[in-house]
Amino acid sequence: MRLNDFKLAAYKAAVNAKKRDANVRRRKIQQQREESAQKHALGKRAALQHPYLEIPPEMMLTRDYLSGVAGKRRYNVTYADYFDFLAQDQGDPKFIRIADSVRNCHKHWYGEYYNMQQVFDVQNVLLCHSKFCSNCEHLKQASRLKRFTPVLAELTHDYDFYHLSITVPNCPDFLLKTTIDKLLDAFTQLMRYFSGDAKLRGVDMRQYGYGGAVRCLECTVPADFHPHIHALLLLKKDLPLYKTESNPYSYDRGVFKENFSTLEIFIQKVVFLICNGQKVTKQAIEALPLGYSCKMNKVDGEDWKEVFKYVTKLTKDEGDDSAVLTYEQFKTLYFALFKRKVMQGYGILYKVAKNDEIDDEIEAMYYKIVETLRLVENPIETGYAIDELLVALMTGRITCISKRTVQQYLNELAERERQKSEIFNPEMNLNYSQKTSC
Repeated sequence: MRLNDFKLAAYKAAVNAKKRDANVRRRKIQQQREESAQKHALGKRAALQHPYLEIPPEMMLTRDYLSGVAGKRRYNVTYADYFDFLAQDQGDPKFIRIADSVRNCHKHWYGEYYNMQQVFDVQNVLLCHSKFCSNCEHLKQASRLKRFTPVLAELTHDYDFYHLSITVPNCPDFLLKTTIDKLLDAFTQLMRYFSGDAKLRGVDMRQYGYGGAVRCLECTVPADFHPHIHALLLLKKDLPLYKTESNPYSYDRGVFKENFSTLEIFIQKVVFLICNGQKVTKQAIEALPLGYSCKMNKVDGEDWKEVFKYVTKLTKDEGDDSAVLTYEQFKTLYFALFKRKVMQGYGILYKVAKNDEIDDEIEAMYYKIVETLRLVENPIETGYAIDELLVALMTGRITCISKRTVQQYLNELAERERQKSEIFNPEMNLNYSQKTSC
């Protein structure tokens, strides 16, 4: 094939591929429109059957929530300036775009307003998705809880949960990136030992019945940087992990706090060897007098949810203006955490579904409310700045709803009903093995 023929064939292939992509996007948009029209039609039918609108207060966007969002935004102003400084330092205009995104995060709220009924249906809020944004981190945390809660609730039948924390020595700014790399590598290798993907001669890790784990990276800034990991570890039930061992980590400022299990001592030494580039063997573990700090405690009931609150803390102490990082701390953390996953799943938790779609019951409830409002009037598309919206809420001039608040309300109702069922129906308290054996 001559060069000109090859170029012509490549051009035609590119044009055809572009047309196929356009057709796929067109069909997807058409499908979304048809699904939306169907949901509105079902909502209208329900609204006509019961045309009296009563929005429970729990479904409304509260002024307390909005005040909290507005309060956290003050940190964004500082961090947006830092991204502007970073653009000058690095000579990279992308940081200017990031700065604008952080500065405007949660600033503008868009949706449909029903004028006569004074109801604002929030449908879109500008987000920045930055690790330095407290509001976006809060949304990520809520999303994680939503994804993991049903999965972990089911796994409690087969596994015991353990809260595992691993700490390495504090480090200066120029060592933070390397320290985080070593810490994450050590945790990954540790999970490979537990799962059996990596063998450790003379050590049988299968005895612990490892199922999986989910870990969060945390990096606080007291003086130097303090990177550490919080993880939820799934091991087989009723392990005899007796805490009988003592070492310097058992003491806090000379005061005895707790003993450790042999498994904790094992993890302490394995993490130390990996972080310091030493070969991990049974002999090396036994010869090492002291590893890095590690604590592992069994989690009771639904306390595992607390592990998910250990998201990366990028402020010293949220709640006062002194919590904001300095520019140098910010810059160090930005590059140290760049393209690193703050949260990661392992084993059976590696592919936990990330479907954040609202379920059918919530969709039906939401569209019924919307169509009941539309029986009176058609909405107008509008937007509010957060301060303006907050004033309208505080003065009672507006009621705010959204799919998110409807979802939260129905989830809480379902949880209360589940708890009632467990109290009044003894069979609900049987464990999983008892249920399946009946």
